[in-house]
Amino acid sequence: MANATLVWSAESTATLDDERGTLTRAAYEAHLVAMVAGVDRSYPGYRYAVERSLLNLYRENTAWRFPLFGTEFGHVLSTGDTADGFVATVCLQSSGIARLIDDGYFRTIGPGYRTQIEFTKVLSPEPMAVDGESRSTTANRDNSDDVMATSLAPPGTWSAPLDDHFGGWRVSIGGVIDDQDGICETWGRRVVPDAPVIPEEVTVDVPPETLPAFPGWPRGS
Repeated sequence: MANATLVWSAESTATLDDERGTLTRAAYEAHLVAMVAGVDRSYPGYRYAVERSLLNLYRENTAWRFPLFGTEFGHVLSTGDTADGFVATVCLQSSGIARLIDDGYFRTIGPGYRTQIEFTKVLSPEPMAVDGESRSTTANRDNSDDVMATSLAPPGTWSAPLDDHFGGWRVSIGGVIDDQDGICETWGRRVVPDAPVIPEEVTVDVPPETLPAFPGWPRGS
């Protein structure tokens, strides 16, 4: 993940640095790290907050376990209240991300798409234990080496938070949903103008450009 970044933006009605914006960014980035590097190496606290079905998927599905290069763009479209939390609607443009497989950089290029991330408040400040361990019993070693290494990486490489942003929340990452108004595709064409209308897979000899993470995670965040 040290050669990949996320660049975020938001609609005028949403923000990136309030509680909801921070949780949304942290959850999606942690999900991506869990897919590529394994949930035990993802952001602090994420493996205790993510729903059980996704936790099992991360540990059983190793198809994405390849080095990741380039930059993915994310756009917080909106957040809305639910009965016991909130749901964030997000646009994503992933054409700039590639997996290093053998000697080639494998990319899926296409238009921007829409997804949702749901956050549910839990009654206990400490979510259910994972593999018989609670958050508190592993706090001193939870991801510290991996997160510190990525947080001190040179500018333009992966930027990860040092703190647990997920305490008191249960996180559910959704799949692709209908972009009925075309907002995500329109936004996606502003950040990647030459993306094809129909997704296609390509393999190239050089990695895509890795842009500086934005807004990233300053030390102590």
